[in-house]
Amino acid sequence: MKSKQKLESVRFVILFFAAFAVLQLTIFISAKKIEPYIAEALHVKPICHIISILTSSVPVSQNGINIVSSNFSLSVDSACNGLDAILLVVSAIIAFRSNILKKIAGIILGSLFLYAFNILRILFLFYSNAFAPDFFDFLHVYAGQTLAVIVGVAFFFLWASWSTSENMVSRVDDEN
Repeated sequence: MKSKQKLESVRFVILFFAAFAVLQLTIFISAKKIEPYIAEALHVKPICHIISILTSSVPVSQNGINIVSSNFSLSVDSACNGLDAILLVVSAIIAFRSNILKKIAGIILGSLFLYAFNILRILFLFYSNAFAPDFFDFLHVYAGQTLAVIVGVAFFFLWASWSTSENMVSRVDDEN
């Protein structure tokens, strides 16, 4: 039994790193085409709209990958788009032993969840820069990135638990 668990763990690690490498390579190859779209259309534009709704007294506009206010500009570059966290979760889901429909559901829900989290993270960074600029660097470099990884890992564990729960019930029924 222990050797079967070790084999399963090794299988997961190898598939995880292989999937992550392939996904990262795909992003790297297509970076010039997709990264501006990811930054401008999927992040900066909706964030500017949300800021305009939440605080209409704070004028904000979009200039490419920059969120521009009267006092500062916040750039959403390739390191800030949350794609790395999404790719980590997608790789873990691909590597985890589960049926294809649950994997598809996990990939879609995980990607949407982490995208929404990243939007909130960037909004929080914008407001921290506007109202508490001394904390911006700490929140951006340490807290935000660490929290993104924690949220991604938490999502994966919740998904993995859900993904195996019905399988566990059917295995118990089969044993009886």
